[in-house]
Amino acid sequence: MKNFRLIKHPLIQRDLAILRDRRTPTPLFRTVLRRMSHVMAFELTRDLRLAPVRIHTPLMATTGMRLADDIVLVPVLRAGLG
Repeated sequence: MKNFRLIKHPLIQRDLAILRDRRTPTPLFRTVLRRMSHVMAFELTRDLRLAPVRIHTPLMATTGMRLADDIVLVPVLRAGLG
Protein backbone atom coordinates (compact mmCIF):
# COMPACT_ATOMS: atom_id res chain seq x y z
CA MET A 1 0.00 0.00 0.00
CA LYS A 2 1.65 3.18 -1.17
CA ASN A 3 -0.61 5.57 0.78
CA PHE A 4 -0.31 3.79 4.12
CA ARG A 5 2.22 4.74 6.79
CA LEU A 6 2.48 3.17 10.23
CA ILE A 7 3.66 5.78 12.73
CA LYS A 8 5.54 4.33 15.68
CA HIS A 9 6.57 7.64 17.22
CA PRO A 10 6.72 7.43 21.05
CA LEU A 11 4.57 10.55 21.49
CA ILE A 12 1.88 9.10 19.22
CA GLN A 13 1.90 5.84 21.16
CA ARG A 14 1.61 7.69 24.47
CA ASP A 15 -1.19 9.94 23.22
CA LEU A 16 -3.08 7.03 21.70
CA ALA A 17 -3.12 5.32 25.11
CA ILE A 18 -4.55 8.49 26.67
CA LEU A 19 -7.24 8.73 23.96
CA ARG A 20 -8.22 5.07 24.40
CA ASP A 21 -8.50 5.29 28.19
CA ARG A 22 -12.17 5.57 29.13
CA ARG A 23 -11.19 7.60 32.23
CA THR A 24 -9.72 10.43 30.12
CA PRO A 25 -11.80 13.57 30.70
CA THR A 26 -13.19 15.35 27.62
CA PRO A 27 -10.99 18.50 27.89
CA LEU A 28 -7.83 16.35 28.11
CA PHE A 29 -9.06 14.17 25.22
CA ARG A 30 -9.41 17.24 23.00
CA THR A 31 -6.02 18.63 24.00
CA VAL A 32 -4.26 15.32 23.37
CA LEU A 33 -6.05 14.81 20.05
CA ARG A 34 -4.91 18.25 18.87
CA ARG A 35 -1.31 17.58 19.98
CA MET A 36 -1.34 14.16 18.35
CA SER A 37 -2.56 15.60 15.05
CA HIS A 38 0.39 18.03 15.03
CA VAL A 39 2.93 15.25 15.60
CA MET A 40 1.26 13.14 12.91
CA ALA A 41 1.36 16.06 10.46
CA PHE A 42 5.12 16.41 10.96
CA GLU A 43 5.64 12.67 10.51
CA LEU A 44 3.45 12.42 7.41
CA THR A 45 5.07 15.40 5.68
CA ARG A 46 8.63 14.27 6.35
CA ASP A 47 9.26 13.18 2.75
CA LEU A 48 7.66 16.07 0.86
CA ARG A 49 9.76 17.37 -2.01
CA LEU A 50 11.25 20.85 -1.72
CA ALA A 51 12.26 23.37 -4.35
CA PRO A 52 14.63 26.32 -3.91
CA VAL A 53 13.22 29.84 -3.96
CA ARG A 54 15.04 33.17 -3.90
CA ILE A 55 14.07 35.32 -0.90
CA HIS A 56 15.13 38.70 0.44
CA THR A 57 15.93 39.01 4.13
CA PRO A 58 16.49 42.34 5.92
CA LEU A 59 20.24 41.83 5.40
CA MET A 60 20.59 40.25 1.95
CA ALA A 61 19.13 37.98 -0.68
CA THR A 62 19.43 34.24 -0.09
CA THR A 63 17.91 30.93 -1.10
CA GLY A 64 15.07 29.42 0.92
CA MET A 65 12.92 26.35 0.36
CA ARG A 66 9.27 25.90 -0.59
CA LEU A 67 7.12 22.84 -1.15
CA ALA A 68 7.60 21.55 -4.68
CA ASP A 69 4.04 20.21 -4.92
CA ASP A 70 0.63 21.30 -3.70
CA ILE A 71 -0.80 19.15 -0.92
CA VAL A 72 -4.37 18.50 0.17
CA LEU A 73 -5.38 17.20 3.60
CA VAL A 74 -8.72 15.43 3.94
CA PRO A 75 -9.94 14.52 7.44
CA VAL A 76 -11.92 11.36 7.93
CA LEU A 77 -14.92 12.30 10.07
CA ARG A 78 -15.48 9.72 12.76
CA ALA A 79 -17.72 11.12 15.47
CA GLY A 80 -16.79 14.62 14.32
CA LEU A 81 -13.49 16.43 14.49
CA GLY A 82 -11.93 16.65 17.94
